[in-house]
Amino acid sequence: MNTHRILAAIALAALIPGLNACASGPRPRPTIPVPDERVFAANLPAVRSDSAASLSLERDRAFQGSDCLARIELDGKTVADARTGERLTLQLDPGRHRVKAFPRGLCDGLVELDLDLKPGEQRSYRYGYGADPSGQLFSLTELTP
Repeated sequence: MNTHRILAAIALAALIPGLNACASGPRPRPTIPVPDERVFAANLPAVRSDSAASLSLERDRAFQGSDCLARIELDGKTVADARTGERLTLQLDPGRHRVKAFPRGLCDGLVELDLDLKPGEQRSYRYGYGADPSGQLFSLTELTP
């Protein structure tokens, strides 16, 4: 009976690091830009302000969900489809904006963010599976400069 418990403990100990590999933690930078063929240029906002704000959205490099593209929407319009390790940087007029990111295909999840950007402000976020320490499945985390 004790042999079974020992074998079960060994199996569990071997499994835990593998599960952790699916979660996202801090990943080495730099990410690469989303290729032009997956950026919907017609939906990108026209910047009218001389002091535009910058918004960078980085998809984490976690294994979980890596088969699915992540759709990025800004103010209700699709702006890009990103793979893991890709970054979309947008120049935006200051003011209120709503960002959504959600996986396409068989993957599941959704993150939404309401922003109020100031003139010249630069904000960066990482999103993806397990990117948030709260354990949320598909999440968004602000990156500190």
